[in-house]
Amino acid sequence: MISFFPLFAIFVLLMVAIVLIVLHNTRTGFAYSWLIATLGLLLAWALLFFSRLAIPQLIELVSWSPEVVYPVSPTLIIDPISWPFAMALVTLALSTLLTSVARKSEVWSDWASTLSVTAIGLLAVMAGNPLTLILGWAALDLTELLILMWRVEFGTLREHVVVAFSIRIGGIWLLLLGATLTGMFEVTWSFATVSQQASLFLLFAAGLRLGVIYFGGTFRREFPFPRGLGTMLRLAPAGSSLMLLSRTAEVGVPASFVTFLLAITILVAILAGFSWLNAKDELDGQPYWILGMAAFSVASAVRGQSEASLAWGLAAIFSGGLLFLYSVRHRYLLALLILGLLGFSGLPLTPLWNGMRLYAAPFSPLLLLFLIPHAMFLAGYLWHALRQGQQLTGVERWIKVIYPWGLSLLPLVYFIVGGWGQLSLAQLEWSRTLLSMVLPSIVTLGLAALIFMGLRMGLTIPENVNSIIVTIFSLNWLRPLLWNSFRALGGVFNFLCTVLEGEGGVLWALLLLILLLVFMANAGLGGV
Repeated sequence: MISFFPLFAIFVLLMVAIVLIVLHNTRTGFAYSWLIATLGLLLAWALLFFSRLAIPQLIELVSWSPEVVYPVSPTLIIDPISWPFAMALVTLALSTLLTSVARKSEVWSDWASTLSVTAIGLLAVMAGNPLTLILGWAALDLTELLILMWRVEFGTLREHVVVAFSIRIGGIWLLLLGATLTGMFEVTWSFATVSQQASLFLLFAAGLRLGVIYFGGTFRREFPFPRGLGTMLRLAPAGSSLMLLSRTAEVGVPASFVTFLLAITILVAILAGFSWLNAKDELDGQPYWILGMAAFSVASAVRGQSEASLAWGLAAIFSGGLLFLYSVRHRYLLALLILGLLGFSGLPLTPLWNGMRLYAAPFSPLLLLFLIPHAMFLAGYLWHALRQGQQLTGVERWIKVIYPWGLSLLPLVYFIVGGWGQLSLAQLEWSRTLLSMVLPSIVTLGLAALIFMGLRMGLTIPENVNSIIVTIFSLNWLRPLLWNSFRALGGVFNFLCTVLEGEGGVLWALLLLILLLVFMANAGLGGV
């Protein structure tokens, strides 16, 4: 029975979302939406938490046949990689609903959307093979597209929605292309049989969807969404791609690509760190946070450090989600943010302790540059946490109780989930541990302290410099070229349609067919 708990959790979330939609379309002024959504999430959270008692486990969703045509079927897997990400998503969703009591702008449709995105996100992060991940990505993208198009009315923002959707679909096609070119379809297509050549395509597919390759995929800061739903729409899709990076890290990439890919991720991390420091608030800096944490996860995957990639991915969701949901500010709640800051500090016995494996042997001097963006994100985290925010005054007593508990849920679960399977000091020689893992975290904290002191003294990045970084990084300067190429391609298709629909359309069609057959014969295809 425990082996089906993850499937039950997804079913509960989807059913509760459907119930909310039905109730609000049949009963005007229904007042228990938040309670129903929260109870549903609590049940799903408990089911996922106790599913760890039976890992690793496989759950076949559908058995496709014949096996000659379908060598694999959609399957879920619960293992030390998928389970932490699943717990991160469902905990973030539960924290979103619990803290929403202090945000009067959030309504039942936001909660139903949060439940739907969480359910589909769980399918993606628990994908047992690349085929299931592709289906999960597609379902997640379609769900997000429907939510965005339903809420966004302006033409310019709708264009951004389509661009972001197209970029993410590009990640799916890139994964399919990698499977085709590397022969992954000829064998049992699973994460366990991925080669280093195929892992490159998986790495680029995840990087494209996370924005490491093209920033436009996550550049949605201008969308008018509430704090809770907006956070879920950014972090849930990111979680499925971060899971793929951890899977890819188990294989690594060809040695000839390591230095080049590390250099790219260092550049991405530093630029994202600058933008994170210069963001007007934590919500404005959400895309940069995801981008920076993804860069560290990619770097760990490139070096074949699966535990490190997993640790950085969890930091993106847990620590980031805590800051993004911190809408009501109070000095007593600042201790929770300090826990979130400590969570991705990289110190021993903290959740990101495994993330410091990034600096483990074989050591490269290039890795030292990662200390700079890590320090930027630490300093920026504290800087944004200390900003002035909403005050919780004039509300009922139960809201003052629920809101802190909603926030505390994230660091509490983070330290529990991140602590399982954590590297202990006894596992390595002390001298090697000090040089490769403890020393980098101490240096990073020192740099972060210096950066934070600079921010307190008024030293900020000039706005024109930040604008240049964002312009180059988002690749918006490529948009006119892509748009003109799209129009040119449309003109070619229109011309072909005009020709084929004319009086000589049949003759032109026969000519094109003959040319195609001649090409196939010359290429040795189709047995011609």
